[in-house]
Amino acid sequence: DYTSAGWGAGTGRNLGGEDWSSYDGMAFWFQGLDSGATFRVVLSDNLNPNLPGDTAERFAYEFVDDSSGWRHINIPWGAFFRDYAYQPPGAPDDGLTLTEMQAYAFALPVGTAGAIYVDDVRLVSFDVVDNFEDGLPAGWFQYGDYGSGTAISTTVIVTDTVPGLPDDNHVLEI
Repeated sequence: DYTSAGWGAGTGRNLGGEDWSSYDGMAFWFQGLDSGATFRVVLSDNLNPNLPGDTAERFAYEFVDDSSGWRHINIPWGAFFRDYAYQPPGAPDDGLTLTEMQAYAFALPVGTAGAIYVDDVRLVSFDVVDNFEDGLPAGWFQYGDYGSGTAISTTVIVTDTVPGLPDDNHVLEI
């Protein structure tokens, strides 16, 4: 449970300079409150080597809590912007390099309270095998016991279905 007041609140993980440059983005599962509030994912990228302390440049991604169910959030690096809310004094201004990641955090909206859940935070590569945006790719096939009456029709449709999670799944409560 959380209550966010003043300039805000959040929770995150220190990384100590990890190299994320071989990945295309990050993803996680989020269960919100359908509050309409805007949550933020904040990345702390490379330090200024000439200054002591936390000088990491901040980048953020914002998303709206518009569902009370679980949803999968997939964020390509290009969706992050230089954080307008906070940059430490002396922070570099060299873009999201991803080669010396210091931390990531979930920033909670000011003036909100409740319980949200986050699970399976991961780095992802977006290697698409088939995206079906242009219909079925060449070489697509169907199989079945047609002699016993099997009938198959393959069609590409638009859907917003997201797979569910198991009942015994462990999550981070914020």
